[in-house]
Amino acid sequence: MVTSACRKWFGRVTGRTTREPARRRWLGAAWGVALAAVLGIAEATAADLKFMGVSVEPAQGTYEAITDSNIRAAPANDAKRLGNLPKGTRVEAVGKVKGGWIAVRRGGDDLGFVFESLLKAVNVPARQAPTVPPLPRDPRGRVVGAEGKPIAPASGTYLVIAEASARAQPSARAAKRGDLDRGDVVEVIGSAENGSWLAVRKEGQELGFAAAESLVPLIDGTLTTPVNGTTKMGKTGNCRFTIQFSAKNPVEGEIFQTSDYDVDWRCEVEGRNLKFPGVMFITEAPFQLSSDQAYQISVDLPNVAQDLDQVLSTVFLYRPLQKKVIVDSVSIKEFAVQPLAGEAPATSVREALAGAATLAPRLWNAAVWNALGETNP
Repeated sequence: MVTSACRKWFGRVTGRTTREPARRRWLGAAWGVALAAVLGIAEATAADLKFMGVSVEPAQGTYEAITDSNIRAAPANDAKRLGNLPKGTRVEAVGKVKGGWIAVRRGGDDLGFVFESLLKAVNVPARQAPTVPPLPRDPRGRVVGAEGKPIAPASGTYLVIAEASARAQPSARAAKRGDLDRGDVVEVIGSAENGSWLAVRKEGQELGFAAAESLVPLIDGTLTTPVNGTTKMGKTGNCRFTIQFSAKNPVEGEIFQTSDYDVDWRCEVEGRNLKFPGVMFITEAPFQLSSDQAYQISVDLPNVAQDLDQVLSTVFLYRPLQKKVIVDSVSIKEFAVQPLAGEAPATSVREALAGAATLAPRLWNAAVWNALGETNP
C-alpha cells in the first residue's frame, strides 16, 4: 500500500511532481515561478504590523480549522513547519498576507501562518463600510461603462493572477478606484468592451473595471452528495464507482486550491470481483492559470504503483466552455491501453468528475487489473 506522503501526480508539461495532503504542487512548468512571486508579495506588503518578522495587514477575528492544517513559520508552503492545527481547533487572527495566508495566535501565543482556505471564520468583526462608491448605473439599475451605456451581463468567481488596477471606466486611461493583488478572489458583475474588461466586486465593494487578462475564472469542486456511476470495459468488464468529497487543499507554492475526493471502486473483470480505493482531485483554477479554460482532474490508484513513490495517475482536462472532459495522459505508460484517447460530455463539475471516473478504467490495461487482483483476497 502506498502512503499518501509518497504519492506522485503527473501533468502534461513537466512529468512528475510530489503531491502531499498539506504540500501541493501544480502540475505544469509555468507554475514554478509562483513561489518566488508569493514570497515577493509577502516581503512587499505595505502594512504596519510585524508578526514573527513578517509584515502583515492587521486583522481580527476567530477562525476554525476545517481540516488538519500545517502551521508555517512564514507565509509560504516551503517555510518551516512549526506544528499541526487539528481540525476544529479555533485560533485568533492577528493579520493577513497577500497570497492567502493568515497569521494566527492561540492562548496569547503566536503560532504562525496558516493557509486561509483551510480556515473558516466563526467570529470576525463586521467589515467597515465601503471606501468607494458603487459603480454608476442607468435608470434600470444596470452598471454602465463608456458613454453611459449598460455593460453586458456576466457573473462568476475569479482569481486575480497579476496585480491590476480597478478603474472607473473600462479603459486603462480611466481614473483608478482601487487595486487588485495577485491571489485576490473577486466576483464579476459585468463585462465590457467585448469581454476585455470585467466589472468586479470584492467583499461587497464594487471596485471597478479590471482588465480581463489579469483574471481567470474559478470553479467550486465541493460536492454536497456523492457521485455514483457505472462504466463498461470491453464486452465483459464493468465498474461501479462512488465519489465523495474529502476536502479543499492549497497547491504548494500557488495561489489556488484543489478539491479532493475519495473514490470507492467495485469492478468485475474477467470473472474477478475487485474492490479497491482511489482518490481524485480537480484544480479550481485553470491549467497554467491560462485564459484557455481547462481544469485538471486526476484519478489516482494507491494500490497500483511502479515503485514506492510513483502510483498510477490518470489525468483529464475538464473544458466547461466545450462542455466535455477529455483524456490527457496516464502516468505509467506500461499500465495504459493504446491508443490513449476518449472524452465524455460534462456541463458541470459533478458531471466532469463522473466522466473522468467513467473513462479511467477503459484506459487501464491487464497489468492494472492483475495488480489490483493481488490486493483482493
